[in-house]
Amino acid sequence: MPKYLNYLEEKVKSIIKNKINRGGRVEVYIELEYLNDSNLDISIDMPLAKSYKSQLDIMIEELNIEDEVRLLHMLMFPDIIRKEKREIEEDLLWESLETALEIALDYVVDMRVKEGIILKQDMESKIFKIQEELFIIEKRSL
Repeated sequence: MPKYLNYLEEKVKSIIKNKINRGGRVEVYIELEYLNDSNLDISIDMPLAKSYKSQLDIMIEELNIEDEVRLLHMLMFPDIIRKEKREIEEDLLWESLETALEIALDYVVDMRVKEGIILKQDMESKIFKIQEELFIIEKRSL
């Protein structure tokens, strides 16, 4: 679980304990992935951009370069454009995580039930074979 989600750890453990009440250790890997960039705030550092442009204009003039500063030139300075992740609303985050966790745990429980049925059938088949062999042995011993 990412460190910034540690405050949800007890809630996650509680849901796991409620869904999976027997068995050994259960490991859960949680990763938060955004489907789009809607969680990003993008801003332009205008004072810095103006400073860069001013310095580039001075450089063009003093070095007698026949060119002008264009937007493309300005975009080469990555610190002009800032991308910051927005804080996620904790209730919405927990709602999403809880739903995903419930679905995943239901799947685990279903798989355990199916695995149990297969193990039961396998054991019954082996018990039947043992009983057949035991019957043959008893017949021979008479």
